[in-house]
Parts: sequence; structure tokens; C-alpha cells
Amino acid sequence: MFFFSGVFFPLDKVPDIVKLIAEFIPLTHAVLISRAIFAGNINLSIAYHFAFIIIPALIAFVIAMLTMKRRIIK
Repeated sequence: MFFFSGVFFPLDKVPDIVKLIAEFIPLTHAVLISRAIFAGNINLSIAYHFAFIIIPALIAFVIAMLTMKRRIIK
């Protein structure tokens, strides 16, 4: 996950298939957010990266809560 997320190597130098895989890894978006903040390039594209991290986390949280309620209320 570290190698495909752009932490160690820039994603613009890797093959297209690796870029596609990296697009679905949340760490890639976290790296892009932190690089933008530290470089001072804060713009609207950061919102997309935040959404890519937050929305799947919220979906997983709701699924976990529903699953736990079914197990506890039995």
C-alpha cells in the first residue's frame, strides 16, 4: 500500500495501471492532502480527496453499527 500510494515515489513516474490502483487506495488521497497543505496549494481539489476518505469511512461505520445492533439485540 505504501508503494502504490505515492508516499515514496511520485505517481506521475509510474505506469498507468499503478496510477489506477493508487486512485482506490485511501492513503494516496491522504498523501495528496498533506502535500497540498504543506506546499500551500490549498484549493478545491482537496475537498475531493477528503470526500474519498470520509465517505467510505462513514459507510463502513454505518454497516458496522447495523451489524453490531443485530448481534447485540438478538
